[in-house]
Amino acid sequence: MKDWLKAFTAALAAVSLLVALFIPPFFGCAALLDHLGRTPEVWVRAYASPDGKYVATVKTEAGGPAFASCNSSSVLVHPASVSSDQAIEVGKQYLILQGNCDAKIKWESANELQLDVSWGSTCLERYGLAPIDASQQILIHFKL
Repeated sequence: MKDWLKAFTAALAAVSLLVALFIPPFFGCAALLDHLGRTPEVWVRAYASPDGKYVATVKTEAGGPAFASCNSSSVLVHPASVSSDQAIEVGKQYLILQGNCDAKIKWESANELQLDVSWGSTCLERYGLAPIDASQQILIHFKL
């Protein structure tokens, strides 16, 4: 009876480990945290262009204590007439970067944006990049 219980416990631990390893690459860190019942912390930072016509909004979600280094970031470029909250809600139209990374924003000019993207989370890296914003007015430079 004890051997059966040990085998069952080992199998359950192995399945749990496989689930924990395969959920992040397919669904992202936020999905893993939601699945585990943890609410990710969310930070939103906005960077106005030098002429004030556009805003680069960075939304970062980070996990709880067990997943503190599991970050999911989105960078959106939108007209200043659209609030950061509205841009996040609209989503893909304004999205220029999404992934498990950190992004530092610097406006080079009124129509050029520099993104320094640094990897280093424990989650597997997934990302998408857009070289220009939805209005086709802002050129995006990525430093990976």
